[in-house]
Amino acid sequence: MTDALSVSLTGYGHNNEGQGLWWTPYVPTPAGAPDQNGAAISAPGPISVRTTEYEIERRGAFGSVDLALGAHALEAGFWLETNDFNQARRFYGLARAANTRSSLEFLRNPFFTQWEYDFETETRLFYVQDTWAVTEALTVFGGFKSLSVENTARTVTGPNKTGTIKAEDNFLPQVGATYDVNADHQLFVSYSENIRAFESSNTGGPFSASAAGFAALRNTVQPESSKTIEAGWRFRAAQLQGSVAIYNVDFEDRLL
Repeated sequence: MTDALSVSLTGYGHNNEGQGLWWTPYVPTPAGAPDQNGAAISAPGPISVRTTEYEIERRGAFGSVDLALGAHALEAGFWLETNDFNQARRFYGLARAANTRSSLEFLRNPFFTQWEYDFETETRLFYVQDTWAVTEALTVFGGFKSLSVENTARTVTGPNKTGTIKAEDNFLPQVGATYDVNADHQLFVSYSENIRAFESSNTGGPFSASAAGFAALRNTVQPESSKTIEAGWRFRAAQLQGSVAIYNVDFEDRLL
């Protein structure tokens, strides 16, 4: 917009569907199960195809405003996203005498849906930061982000896990500095805090618990958080470049 002020804004959309396939001997195809075209299988096979399948519809936007003020480079920005995610476990029939399904095509007409859930994940992220060129060799930076991720599940079929969980922290700071010893050697140090959002999935994260387990933890579970400090040395030579660093990370509320 001017020599000192710039604005960036990007919107995006993402649609995706997929199936993970397993020819399972533990669930035989029942008589009368539909084939790929919907016709009844009269001579079923002793196995079936189990899938874990999903559909994703994401919509979002991210942007920033950058302002140069002398030795300071200021930036403020955001990321907003809505992610609608459907996940299901289904079984598809196989005939004994002929292969009526291809692993290279999406399977259709299941004979059984073991579970299905609709998940909605709302992500809201805002941040501000400043990069300050104190001297030609010394640069100091700092800022913080505010993060809120809300996960809501609706049970279509299967154990009831309808409910909402949320990971939120309105002040996650990061500060640090770099010092250029010369053109080929730099010292650095940083400190940061972060949290990990919950997973919207029946195969991982809090929603993968049993119905009773989810009911017990949904109001008490806390997101993983970390505090990290790091310091080190970056260097380069004619045929070599690398870094040496020491760090310490303190975790809280680890979810295993």
